[in-house]
Amino acid sequence: MAKGKKKAGLITRGLGKVARRLDIPVSSVTRTARISIDGNCHLILEGHEGISEYTDELIRINCKNMVVSGEGNGLSMKAMNTDGLSLTGSITKIEFSV
Repeated sequence: MAKGKKKAGLITRGLGKVARRLDIPVSSVTRTARISIDGNCHLILEGHEGISEYTDELIRINCKNMVVSGEGNGLSMKAMNTDGLSLTGSITKIEFSV
């Protein structure tokens, strides 16, 4: 691992520990993904870095340290900006991979 990436990882882990001790969301200080789900029909994801695949049955969203995949029926992106997106439809599966 490159020296710079290793140092950045140590800083991120340190910030995460501080956030947990202060009882604030880790995502607010480490720029990791934050996901909110309303039932099985609405998902909001903050902290994305782009979409790698998008159909009405599958979406793959790149995040800092993982890829978030959502499967379902009638998936539709209702809003998207540089940091967040809103997905609606019948969501049947959410998967995280590194």
